[in-house]
Amino acid sequence: MVFELLEKIRANTLGLNPNQISISKSGTISFGSDICDRLREKGYVEIYIDREENQIGFKSTENNLNGFKFQETKGGKTSHIVSKMVKDLFPRGKFEANLEEDFIVIKVPEIAEKKSDDQTIKLK
Repeated sequence: MVFELLEKIRANTLGLNPNQISISKSGTISFGSDICDRLREKGYVEIYIDREENQIGFKSTENNLNGFKFQETKGGKTSHIVSKMVKDLFPRGKFEANLEEDFIVIKVPEIAEKKSDDQTIKLK
């Protein structure tokens, strides 16, 4: 018999390693401490999607039109961005992040496709 640990998914950085990013069921994306250090600088975070490679890229920006507000609690114990569209677009879980060029990148099992008729996003 082989047991596998069922990891608890939290919507904050308290349960994350420094280079991890967590996506919750509610659409909260939480960042480990090393990731926070790279994203907090400009106040907003842009999200980029590579559907062919199932990758999500995060980039610090001052652009509040396309960027999601980078939020931290007092004392900086948790940091995250919130987007309701994320809950239908990305799978939930914890993902190891890599720095690639100007992006912080995670690989996910799948990214939902938009339906052509009403642009509703659905996971398979």
